[in-house]
Amino acid sequence: SRPVYREQISRGNAAAVLLYDPKEDLVVLVEQLRIGCIADKTIHSPWLLELVAGLVYPGEQAAETAIREAEEEAGVKLSELIPVCEYYNTPGALTEKTSIYCALVDASTLGGVFGLEEEDENIQVHVLPFDAIFAQLVKNQFLTSASTVIALQWLRLNRESIKKNKLDK
Repeated sequence: SRPVYREQISRGNAAAVLLYDPKEDLVVLVEQLRIGCIADKTIHSPWLLELVAGLVYPGEQAAETAIREAEEEAGVKLSELIPVCEYYNTPGALTEKTSIYCALVDASTLGGVFGLEEEDENIQVHVLPFDAIFAQLVKNQFLTSASTVIALQWLRLNRESIKKNKLDK
């Protein structure tokens, strides 16, 4: 074929983590303003419920990012991550790849407002029953990011194994 010129946006990579309490069957999602949604007049609000997530810093591994972001955005210290998947967000233009993890937590102590002051973050932590939030996802009743959809679907497929502590890591 003839030479083709394309635009490539180099953004770096991201990591996201689904916080899950298998004992109480609760998921922890964070709500924050998403600038990319402000111009969309078809949605109710640019505040989205999502996974804890952030950009991978230079020299940092995606798992380290997930652990750092969990503490910054939800006030929880993680020690172990279960790899879920990696995917390219928009491979037609972006270089960004997201690594998704799941972390098992005790959600009884979670909640509140978090985020880094120097990043002007106002992040509300929500602790939600899995069945309720998954039903909303299936019925298209809340707008979220691709990583959240992927993680909740993964949890739906692996939840019983996690509860029985039989998930192959």
